[in-house]
Amino acid sequence: MPYIPLEQHKKAWVFRHQSLPISADDALQIKPMSSTRAITLWNGFISNQVDHPDFFKKGDWAFDQNTWQDQGKWEATWDSEEPDLPAQILEHLDWANNTTIYYCNDRQHVIETNWGVFKRCWKNFLFMDDGPLLIGKKRDQVVQFLSNGTYRIGHNPRNRHNNGYDFTALCQCSPPLSPFVMRNKYGNLSIDFSDPLAVKALNQALLKLEYKIEHWDIPDGYLCPPIPGRVDYIHYLADLLTASNDGKIFPGKKVTVLDIGTGASCIYPILGQRCYQWRFIASDIDPVSVKVASQITETNHGLKSAINCRLQDDPTQMFTGILKANEYVELTMCNPPFHQSLAEASKGSARKWNNLGKQDSPNKALNFGGQKAELWCPGGELSFIKNMIKQSVEFKHQVLWFSSLVSKNDNLNPLKKALKQINADQIKVVEMRQGQKVSRFIAWSFLSKEQHKFWLTNK
Repeated sequence: MPYIPLEQHKKAWVFRHQSLPISADDALQIKPMSSTRAITLWNGFISNQVDHPDFFKKGDWAFDQNTWQDQGKWEATWDSEEPDLPAQILEHLDWANNTTIYYCNDRQHVIETNWGVFKRCWKNFLFMDDGPLLIGKKRDQVVQFLSNGTYRIGHNPRNRHNNGYDFTALCQCSPPLSPFVMRNKYGNLSIDFSDPLAVKALNQALLKLEYKIEHWDIPDGYLCPPIPGRVDYIHYLADLLTASNDGKIFPGKKVTVLDIGTGASCIYPILGQRCYQWRFIASDIDPVSVKVASQITETNHGLKSAINCRLQDDPTQMFTGILKANEYVELTMCNPPFHQSLAEASKGSARKWNNLGKQDSPNKALNFGGQKAELWCPGGELSFIKNMIKQSVEFKHQVLWFSSLVSKNDNLNPLKKALKQINADQIKVVEMRQGQKVSRFIAWSFLSKEQHKFWLTNK
């Protein structure tokens, strides 16, 4: 069961305190999570390193001082006759009353309720003041209540890269990055993003510092993916899965994902395993990519048992030859080739160069990595995803959600039309924002919402 009865909570007495009575209706909405579910939420949204707020450390978003914007005192208000939370907290958490919130005491003790109930019963909750974090479902605002009677407010960067790169910490963790770091024209530490060696060194440092990946390298000329945008896709897929599970976070170790075109970097499986403990089937049509991806999984703790790299022998197929008859996956994902031809891909690289102010460089072809299959295919992105849609019909009972990134917004309507023609039961377009950049993916399923619930309940 995802919850335990309120009376079985280790501090149930705080909700029966005579001086702070709560209504029967509110009590019904205060739902302590079972230990298993609390651990899943804590690992996914708070920390996969430590069990308690007292022990947050480098790598935990709550440990990063950039997370926190301001602080104040809660204890004086708690001791007074004033029924409301401190005004600064109410202003910061400008949520609807029905917003689901989680009061996270430690890895095994999380209470779920809604914002309206918490506002009425916050003094009961604050008997538990040993550093708990208050977070909202699909909200980035966060409050931490400290036992010294103070609180701090901030934003939870689920994407650890929302606030830019901490080059000082990155260089300390991965010294080979240091020679590439310099001051840009604004006086900030940065790298030359047109230098493939610098970009690779940055990725190695990010993976080491944020995701505990000690060994990661790709051959020259292969796509070196920007990690912030890649991890966004992972997070939004996690939200999609949660929505299918009646808003409950589904245990990560029960999730299997097919990554179509994983590339030599194996980036999506790495991020999905580290962020949510998902398991992956990582496929590619390029033998070198599969070999390098396999080497990465074999040389990093926790990846080998979670990521299975498979070579697709038929470049026209996306599922056949990879998914076996008895295999079922919760998600498929893909970053499809964008361009229709090598000439178009070359123009795209030249455009990137111009944006970086490197119009006259003699090595343009070398600095934006990517093999043919990573960058272009006949018909480009639209044709590729349409083929994927067509092929997905054969595997409609083996996959909960199919998905693909869509770079061109103009491609969405033709793709939706194609999905309606094959009678997809559910179609969703999910927008993702990373700084000023807006990207999206399209997801579809041949199973109804009721079938989704049955799938996840019986997994």
